[in-house]
Amino acid sequence: MERNDEFYFDWAMILAREAFEAGYSPVGAVMASKKGEAFPAASRREIGNVQHAEFRALSLMGESTTPLENVTLFSTLEPCIMCSGMAAVMKVERIVWLVDDIWGGASRVYNPDSTYIQKRFPTMDKAHFPDLHKEAHDMWIEYLTRTGHADAVHYMLGL
Repeated sequence: MERNDEFYFDWAMILAREAFEAGYSPVGAVMASKKGEAFPAASRREIGNVQHAEFRALSLMGESTTPLENVTLFSTLEPCIMCSGMAAVMKVERIVWLVDDIWGGASRVYNPDSTYIQKRFPTMDKAHFPDLHKEAHDMWIEYLTRTGHADAVHYMLGL
């Protein structure tokens, strides 16, 4: 079976739903190679609030013997600067996400014209799966509201 981006985002959404239902931030992350090999996935549910899902997935991936040059990091939320930097150091090829992180997403400081960025950083892009985006976005709005961060909802909605 050929696996595409949507397959891996479906998997990341399963992890995000599990985290959300357990009361944690609804973030899921999955690593996958171009050959369709699936690598460790992580959600905040598994690790509490100590590490981001992307950071955990990258850490687990780093423990494997699989080369990272042809690997994509799929996340339900735009990875932060720390997680994106770790992906760059590990030579992950590509990072894609469903929902923008307007507070600390790495694309806010990402400058594709920088020679350093061009040489070191993975390709970074928001995915375009409207149904998955809506579900992930709506989970974030509900999570922020029920955890007492209703003021942050305005930012998520772009108000």
